[in-house]
Amino acid sequence: MADAEILAAGGIVVRGGPQPQIAIVQLRKCGSWVLPKGKLDDGESFEAAAKREVLEETGHHVALREFLGTLAYEVGSRQKVVQFWSMQPIGGRPRELMRDVRAVEWLAVEDAVARLTHPRERHFLAQVGPRALARPVKTHQRRLRVVSVEEAEESSALNVTPGLPSADDLRTTETAVPAPVIPMPAGRKARAAGKLLSKARSWLHRRFAARR
Repeated sequence: MADAEILAAGGIVVRGGPQPQIAIVQLRKCGSWVLPKGKLDDGESFEAAAKREVLEETGHHVALREFLGTLAYEVGSRQKVVQFWSMQPIGGRPRELMRDVRAVEWLAVEDAVARLTHPRERHFLAQVGPRALARPVKTHQRRLRVVSVEEAEESSALNVTPGLPSADDLRTTETAVPAPVIPMPAGRKARAAGKLLSKARSWLHRRFAARR
């Protein structure tokens, strides 16, 4: 579909120390300074895409920390939806940068906000940057919310995925949404709710079976 959403993911990569810094990258083609991010490959999860894109654009393997929010904006006639996590570089020498990236800089949040080219990213980083720095490093975990059959059926009728904002909430051109958001075309929302319920049931079945 010509107007299908562009799904992407990226990271606020924090390098620790007395004065923590975050990574921003300069694109070779246009010279813009941006947060490291990129589009999902077919079948790829947002988390996997975020780690892969950050590795390609900063050269660093990273550990995911806290989910920070979603940046949604228009690209031509399509909406681009980018999910961001806070991240920490882990071990080893940095890899060579992908060809599309000219340089990486590590800056304090205030300096990074000032250096970013696009106002939407400056606004987003000003909002979530302090959160990315404030919390201790911890293993990334995403809790699975068990959705009842009644909730799934009701959400299908209302065209809303349980626990997530509706598509109308994401139509502002440049908005920072401070909660996990995975926008989906209307036809996929009911199926997504059903899959979530199925995963929850499978997990509960395995857990109770292990105790027998």
